[in-house]
Amino acid sequence: MITGTFLCELAFKNRLVGQATLEYQCAILSSPNGPGHCSGCIPGSPSERGAKKKHEFTRKLARMFAEEQRMRIPVAQRLPWTTDEPQTLPKPPVKENTVPLGIHLFSDVRACERAKFDEYVAAKFLLMEQEMREHERLQQIAEQEEIKRMRSEMVPHAQLMPYFDRPFMPKRSSKHLTIPKEPSFSNV
Repeated sequence: MITGTFLCELAFKNRLVGQATLEYQCAILSSPNGPGHCSGCIPGSPSERGAKKKHEFTRKLARMFAEEQRMRIPVAQRLPWTTDEPQTLPKPPVKENTVPLGIHLFSDVRACERAKFDEYVAAKFLLMEQEMREHERLQQIAEQEEIKRMRSEMVPHAQLMPYFDRPFMPKRSSKHLTIPKEPSFSNV
């Protein structure tokens, strides 16, 4: 006859079954009541076990239903022990109004700098335009004075009349016509 210990050692050495199955088999074979009885086995037939499971499931559903019913009933807050005067809670202290700090945003500073720069550029363009107008005015005055001076110094001279009694008649050239030659690129 094979003892339980021997069977356990054989199964462990061959590693044919998992650890849980090995422990279960060892517990069955080495039980004090004999190899057929186990302390961890479920007694009764399958129908008895099914009825027991069904009964447990019904009790669990009844407990859940009762809990839901209890949760549906609102629970009011209790009255204070003294109902002579209503209990008033003290008001919290009033906070002082907050005063904004002198915050300098970068965008505001940049806008001020940009406005100053735009004003500087506009003044510079205006000054350049005034200088250009003054230069043109002085140049125009100088040209007018030059024209006046030249007119006072100039003496009018009449142009000579052309001779109409001898009209221009072109003559034929005495040179010979040019004879073209063909270029010879092979000699070059």
